[in-house]
Amino acid sequence: MYLVTCTHPNFTFCISYLSQFSSRPLDIHHTAVKRVFHYISSTLSYVLVHPQSSSVKLEGFSNASFANCIDTHHFNTSYIFQLRKCTISLYYKKQQCISNSTTKVEYIALSITARQAKWYTHAFKQININIPVQLYNDPQSSIKLIENPVYYHKTKYIDIVYYYTRSCLINNLFQLTYVSTKTMLVLL
Repeated sequence: MYLVTCTHPNFTFCISYLSQFSSRPLDIHHTAVKRVFHYISSTLSYVLVHPQSSSVKLEGFSNASFANCIDTHHFNTSYIFQLRKCTISLYYKKQQCISNSTTKVEYIALSITARQAKWYTHAFKQININIPVQLYNDPQSSIKLIENPVYYHKTKYIDIVYYYTRSCLINNLFQLTYVSTKTMLVLL
């Protein structure tokens, strides 16, 4: 976990996934851990580069998987935030609820991402910096649900807590843009 939180946020998925098998690891899990260590040892000289030429914009990429856990059918949500194309935070979590809709899953992930975007906006305002926020999401259905204030009968099951995202969009906290799955930075 130290690798994920302090030095290698790109290990978030594999460490999170492998930690599920820590009580009863099999040979395949041992092999996977050895591959992680091999990757670490072969990339020790890599460093993050902060490009000076890019404009100052906070970009957040939101993604979710639909029932990808074979045993529980739970879904995973993740986001990544970049400032000047440099990653400043990464989130990956297996959710405890089950959904029967990809729209709901993506809507939940976008809600979590919007909360983090609001936190960043508030933190930057505390030090008198105003940085525009751009969020990217891949399914157009969740974007249309957020942008359109019309109540959809098919989406009445979505908990009111996730309508927070719509409130943030209406209050111009961020701009929301579609990005294709092929160019999505957050992969599950």
